[in-house]
Amino acid sequence: METVDIVLEIIEKITGIEKEEMKENIDINLLESGILDSLSIVSLLAEISERIGKRITVKQMKISDFATVTSIAQAIDNIK
Repeated sequence: METVDIVLEIIEKITGIEKEEMKENIDINLLESGILDSLSIVSLLAEISERIGKRITVKQMKISDFATVTSIAQAIDNIK
């Protein structure tokens, strides 16, 4: 499974926003729109770590990495 799909599934689980709706707005700024906040970022990273089998921490990423679904996926792929 692609990292983008994993991120989309986890955002759906955390926020309740359907994966398909997020795909339609893939470039929406998740921070500015309020979709993600500090607590949901921690939850997102915990879920991603569990799914990919490697620990990902907030310290490994920049706040700008959480701007969009694509930027999150790219940052995760760069850490892997």
